[in-house]
Amino acid sequence: MSVQTDIDAAMTSLGSTISAYTAANGSAVLLAQWLVNQIKQADLGVARALDQGVTRFVAEQPDKRPFANIG
Repeated sequence: MSVQTDIDAAMTSLGSTISAYTAANGSAVLLAQWLVNQIKQADLGVARALDQGVTRFVAEQPDKRPFANIG
């Protein structure tokens, strides 16, 4: 397996987790804030990218391509 396919597998799992949490009336805003905080703590480069507006796509149509196709 490559890093890209590992990322795609992790995102599938994360997507299922998010769906289960919100289906159980979990706060989507609280979950999103927590996820961004965890991502920022994981890597300084990613934290800088998030702080520089890489999240602007949130207001746009989500990109459904697998990471292996774009990474």
